[in-house]
Amino acid sequence: MYDLPTNGHTGTPARKPPLLPPHVAWPLFVVLLLAISVGAAAVTVVAAYSDGGAQIVEGSPYDPNRHEGAR
Repeated sequence: MYDLPTNGHTGTPARKPPLLPPHVAWPLFVVLLLAISVGAAAVTVVAAYSDGGAQIVEGSPYDPNRHEGAR
C-alpha cells in the first residue's frame, strides 16, 4: 500500500490510507441511507396493513348496534 505524504514534516509517521477510498465510500453511504429509508417505509406499510384496520369498540358512540337512548 502507498503511504500518504507527511506534508513536509520530518520525523512524523505518515497516516494510514483509508479503508475505503472516498470516491467509493460516499456513494455507498448515500445508497445505504436510501435503502434504510425504503426499508422503513416498507415496514410501515406492512405494519399498517397487518393490524386489520380501524376497529369499532363495543358500546362506543360509533357502534352501529348501540341504541340511541343508551349511554
